[in-house]
Amino acid sequence: IGDTMFYSCSSLSSIVIPENVTTIGFLAFAGTNIRSIVLPKNVTSIGEQALCVIGDLDIYCKAETPPSVYYYVYSNTNSQTGFISLNSSKIINIYVPTEYYDSYLEYRNKGLSNGEIHIVNWSKYISYLRPFNFNE
Repeated sequence: IGDTMFYSCSSLSSIVIPENVTTIGFLAFAGTNIRSIVLPKNVTSIGEQALCVIGDLDIYCKAETPPSVYYYVYSNTNSQTGFISLNSSKIINIYVPTEYYDSYLEYRNKGLSNGEIHIVNWSKYISYLRPFNFNE
C-alpha cells in the first residue's frame, strides 16, 4: 500500500488488505477513522506514521517474522515518531501470533541503524504487543 494512499480520508473506517500486500507505506492510513486493521502474514515493512489514525486502534499483525517498523527520534527536539501514535492518550493494541510473540520481543534488540532511523526495532512498541491466536 503506497505512501499516503488513504492519508486524511476520514470517511475510511474499515478496509480489507489483500494477503499479497508486503508494505504499508508512509502515512498510508494516517488520519483515517479505522479502529481495527488486519495486516496480512506477508507484510514485511510498515512505514512512518502509517497507522496514526484518529482514534483508538487494534492492529492484528499476522506476520510470523516481525516486519520492519519505523521509529525516529528528531535530534533537535527529541520528539519521536513511529508507525503508530506514540505518547498519546489513545488505546492501541498490536496483536501478534501467539506462537511468534517471543520473536517480536526479541526484535527489540535487533534494530538496524541508519543515522537516527531505526528499522526492525520493536522496542518502542513492546507495551502495545498482545499475543493472539489467529487459528481460532
